[in-house]
Amino acid sequence: MFNRLRGLLVFIVLGLGLIYWMIWTLHPDKHFTAKAFPLLAVPTSYTANHLPNDGSSYTFQLKHQNYAQLLVNTYMDTSAPTSSSPTSDPDLKSFNALLIGVDALGNENSRSDVILLVHVIPSAHKAVIISVPRDTQVHIAGIGNTKINHSHILGQAHGGSKGGTEAVIQAVSDLLQLPIHYYAKTNFTGFEHLIDAVGGVDVDVPHNMLISDSRILLRAGTQHLDGKQALSFVRERYSLEDGDFGRQVDQTLLIKAVVHKMLQPEHLSELPGLLAKVKDEVVETNFTDSDLISLAWLFKEIERDQISHIRVPGHPGMERDPLVGMPLWYWIPDSQQIREITRKLSQS
Repeated sequence: MFNRLRGLLVFIVLGLGLIYWMIWTLHPDKHFTAKAFPLLAVPTSYTANHLPNDGSSYTFQLKHQNYAQLLVNTYMDTSAPTSSSPTSDPDLKSFNALLIGVDALGNENSRSDVILLVHVIPSAHKAVIISVPRDTQVHIAGIGNTKINHSHILGQAHGGSKGGTEAVIQAVSDLLQLPIHYYAKTNFTGFEHLIDAVGGVDVDVPHNMLISDSRILLRAGTQHLDGKQALSFVRERYSLEDGDFGRQVDQTLLIKAVVHKMLQPEHLSELPGLLAKVKDEVVETNFTDSDLISLAWLFKEIERDQISHIRVPGHPGMERDPLVGMPLWYWIPDSQQIREITRKLSQS
């Protein structure tokens, strides 16, 4: 009897010690303020003539038109980067994480279909999601002015999946004039599996939406979506009044729904397993397991109204694309407004 009580006491003490350790080391106020963030990309300045927005510094050469042909094929067909030395700035209180979704099944050549920059302020329990339209015009050295979603397939042809990721990261850093510390990239297959892994999500559909590829009507209101339905929801743009901009809002809604689902009290005990599934379905990421646990904890404490959403400011335009040799629709960014956004985020 005494040995049983002693064993129970030891178990309780060890359990309390584990809880104390988790609170001390993994609570976001400790985890993300005590560590040095990795630094994947910093903005590159140019003196060459190009658009007012600073484009990607990733340089490509069109040898034998290989890259251009890969890109043209994607229109006809309608391993993770290592960080540089961690930043040594102990006063850095916020970080930027890039979420990339590529329009591929498996490892086929692909463009970046979803680009979201999440600016996180752990101590203030706030986050700002910046949507980068896939048609945003950027300057890529060796290519010229082209769409930002072309950067992935160009980098992929240059250096595989790792090269595609690096190209998108640098393009976004140059466009927004912000450093990139973390990233996560997934494809269609990984996205579907991720949503199914958490048991589907409840999304507040803002209005009736006709899904173009399946002709299924999603009615306004709270809808439970499985992986396939969620993928259709975040990809739909043709039936939306705001087109790609409306789709970016829907992508933000889904991210909030996933975070909300994973952090429900009944799922907290399953969180380590869920995070493991998340990492399995994410093609590439530099988030560590402890980063993901701390990040999930952070978003549990962030109220929904503390997650704001903005999109890259600019205006539409048609210009000839040097890669496909024909006019394409662009979202041409407003560099002055972008600088103002960057200034406000930097002050956070």
